[in-house]
Amino acid sequence: MQKDKYLLPNPLINIKNRDYWYIIKGIGILSVVIGHTWKAKYVYLYHLALFFFVGGYLYSEEKYGDRPWENVVSRLRKSWIKYVLFAAVFTLCQNLFLDLGIIINLPRYSRRDYLAGICNTILLQGGGRMAGALWFIPVMIVASGLLGMTVWIARQISHILKQEYIKYFLIVLQGIVLGVLGIALNLKGISLSYHIHTSFLVMPILVCGYFLRVFCADLRIILKFWAAVPLAIGFWYAVNKLHWWVDLAAEQIIGPWQFYVISVVGIYLCMYAAKVIQKTHILSKYFILIGKYSFEIMACHFLTTKIVDIIYAKMIGEINKEIYGKFVCAYSNELWPMYLLAGTLFIAVLFRSIDIFREKYNCNFYMRRIN
Repeated sequence: MQKDKYLLPNPLINIKNRDYWYIIKGIGILSVVIGHTWKAKYVYLYHLALFFFVGGYLYSEEKYGDRPWENVVSRLRKSWIKYVLFAAVFTLCQNLFLDLGIIINLPRYSRRDYLAGICNTILLQGGGRMAGALWFIPVMIVASGLLGMTVWIARQISHILKQEYIKYFLIVLQGIVLGVLGIALNLKGISLSYHIHTSFLVMPILVCGYFLRVFCADLRIILKFWAAVPLAIGFWYAVNKLHWWVDLAAEQIIGPWQFYVISVVGIYLCMYAAKVIQKTHILSKYFILIGKYSFEIMACHFLTTKIVDIIYAKMIGEINKEIYGKFVCAYSNELWPMYLLAGTLFIAVLFRSIDIFREKYNCNFYMRRIN
């Protein structure tokens, strides 16, 4: 692999920087849980864009620049097994969930339905209502693969022309072209399998993350209080006065330029918040923990939310499944703190305990995400 003279040293070799990106992922996954269980819908303006940005930043050109297929294989290795595991369990529990009132108004599964559901999970589909948040995983895999391919194409052309600066121009150009394609598909209401149209749409965001890694090894240079304050005011104005709204799962992006502007503003504010959080021991521990287990939280927070609903319904004597079985949550006004606690910390501690057990007894039945 030819070393790129323009590629700056990897800033993640510093353990504090690694923790910093875990904190950012923790902010992202907490925002996802907030968006699903609370009335603070402003998080939709940035939470998934934040994960794509982190994916672009964490892409290793030194490792995958000349082998883009290995990047895809790595992504699949980290995500596919866990996706299948969670989605298969949710599929097998479909009828149990119906009996308990965790889900309502859905058909019971027959043996044929179970078989079809398991087969769909292998293809990164299915899993039923409880696996609904996992739609994001194939989109992330495809988007990461597209980034790796754009970098590889740009590297090949720049090496042929012996002008390495052309690489960055070509990466930007390809990112813009794919972004425009995603916008066109989105605005025309054309939905592709696995939400691949969303992978196109977010490519400029991944490219931004890539360029930040390459050209800004010390993030303190750009993360300034005097920049964060006016951006926070602008974000508040967009939410409360302009009523901007984003929902990538439903192909709602406000408008092309508005989507990218609010995504970048939200990402910057999250990065600045992570810088502040990193200075607070207790908060940083919490966000690092949930950031490390963001996949597990993404997969399980629907289930923990409904378990909280059922426990509360039993406590107050509610027996109507149509009330406590409401999806995603039935008692948002009363129980949102419990939803956030059960949907983040409880899941992270549970899977951290599994990891400790696995490491202690050298069991390899479950593999935790590394990045």
